[in-house]
Amino acid sequence: MTQANPSILIVIPCLNEAAHIDGLLDQLRPAAARLGGRIVVADGGSSDGTQAIVEKIVAKDPRVILLANP
Repeated sequence: MTQANPSILIVIPCLNEAAHIDGLLDQLRPAAARLGGRIVVADGGSSDGTQAIVEKIVAKDPRVILLANP
């Protein structure tokens, strides 16, 4: 069955990517929006503030989901 409106799920595994995650999500969010998709950030227990950065983005964009591993 072919979908008329494609959707996509982008999964980003990360660990200590505070310097890069904001820019990466800024690049991917328009594509996710255009395709009706979502972005899942799977944080593996970062100690550099990655989780806090993603949490701020999650609060503004419901298409971004954070899976945090303590």
